[in-house]
Amino acid sequence: MRKWAVIVLLSAVGAMAWAAGPVATASSGEDFSLKGAVAPVAGVPSYPVMAGDEIRSGGAATVLRFKDGSKVTLAPHAAARVEDSGSQVAVRLLSGGGAYSFSQGSSVQLFAGNRSVPTTGSTGSFSLPTTASPVAASATRFAAEVVSTTPPAISRRR
Repeated sequence: MRKWAVIVLLSAVGAMAWAAGPVATASSGEDFSLKGAVAPVAGVPSYPVMAGDEIRSGGAATVLRFKDGSKVTLAPHAAARVEDSGSQVAVRLLSGGGAYSFSQGSSVQLFAGNRSVPTTGSTGSFSLPTTASPVAASATRFAAEVVSTTPPAISRRR
């Protein structure tokens, strides 16, 4: 009986360790930010990305490659968070924009902020909607009238 309990326990621990593994890799032509730390690209072809990681691309695009062969490319200076949504992986765009290339039967979902991104084809682009901030402008109208160009006379009366 104890042997079965140990086997079940080890299987459960192994399954949790396997499930907590990387969901994608990130690579770029320039340094980018992964989990709030700079990920230097010199000598490192790619970094593992786990569910919950936040990626901020630097001056070049950052490519996220998923286990199923799908690819999400973050534009320069864009930010996204990779999330685990059960049987699927979600990429939530936090700022900027990007593009995607999904493999057939992809398990990757896209969100722009809190909005789900409809992916009608296997390739496309997505971005956060830009909201125009109201700009307040005010003007003050001044009117002046010149009555005389001669300075007033000074009276010397006492």
